[in-house]
Amino acid sequence: MAVECAEPILMVYIRRVCDLTMATVGCILSVLHLVIVLWICRKRKGRKFDYLLIMSAFSLLTLMVLASAGLLDLCIIPSTAALSFYRHRIWLFALNTLYCLCGYMVLVVCIDRCIALHSPIHYIETFSRLRIRVLFVIASVLIACLTNAKWFNFNQLAPSATVSPNASGTSEQSSWYEAVNALSCLGQYYIPGILMLGISVKNLRKVSEVRAIDMTMKSKNAIRLNRTLKEESQETIARICVLLAFCYCFLNWPNGIWDFIYTDARNQDFYYGIGQIIMNFAQAFNLLLNMFIFAYSSRIYRRKLVDILKWPFVRIGCKGNKNCRATVPLTREATSQSEQHTVDEPVDDLFSALFHHSAGAQDFQ
Repeated sequence: MAVECAEPILMVYIRRVCDLTMATVGCILSVLHLVIVLWICRKRKGRKFDYLLIMSAFSLLTLMVLASAGLLDLCIIPSTAALSFYRHRIWLFALNTLYCLCGYMVLVVCIDRCIALHSPIHYIETFSRLRIRVLFVIASVLIACLTNAKWFNFNQLAPSATVSPNASGTSEQSSWYEAVNALSCLGQYYIPGILMLGISVKNLRKVSEVRAIDMTMKSKNAIRLNRTLKEESQETIARICVLLAFCYCFLNWPNGIWDFIYTDARNQDFYYGIGQIIMNFAQAFNLLLNMFIFAYSSRIYRRKLVDILKWPFVRIGCKGNKNCRATVPLTREATSQSEQHTVDEPVDDLFSALFHHSAGAQDFQ
């Protein structure tokens, strides 16, 4: 049964247009990122990138949930009773839980690298197993759900069952609710950010210690060369973790303050609405940060990204020319020896050191 679609408030309308635009662009880029990661997984037979795939899938799902609010509030898709229930009772919880989950997945990657650097043997024997990785993901999901349980109190259905964007059922907030709200903001934004920063800096210090030890072994040239290749990869990974942690804090911590000070009256305020648009853009950009980092750091990733982006132009240029090859070489095998070497190169390709199950064994052999 279709539900009446009410005319949204001006500030809410502007926010939904901006959110829908950001989410649409983000979904396109996330799909592109996911396609490249899946191609690399297929190329590296027997090597899995569990955390990277899960992070990419969660990022895409988060942006899709963000876009769904714009589609419903702007009446782009017809609203039904089920969609209205989703928009008013589930949407805020789902969106904030997914945002929180993406943050905790970055924390899981930092923990994974910390164990691999400080206890390589223990990492190979225990933490590289699929069961442990699944448990880490499940724990992140549970923490994210518990942290954002407060959002079930927001956006209650109006008695008339009309779509009324962001109509809150918590106008009168008690002292216990304020305490729960504060704990929720701490658990969603600040605790994972602080842990990320501490673990990432610890990883970077460990890499620096290994490099300092290696510099004292000047007489053992063969060993020093082997260690240098390993150190370059590990140092790059450590710096990526530090970058992810600082970007997470910079782009997400202000949103924690915005969530904490939210009231029904501020929902229609112009300046609060502008701030919310900026916060949503920062969070959306943080979800896409992995794509930009790997495009910059991985030669394989960068090459395939260029292949996909240039495909429409090659297609147009080859129109009418039977001798022109217009297909994107995503599934073909590497033909030249140098190209095959690049695909299998563990030092250049950061995916190997970061995400497949034998990472610990390769990094410390």
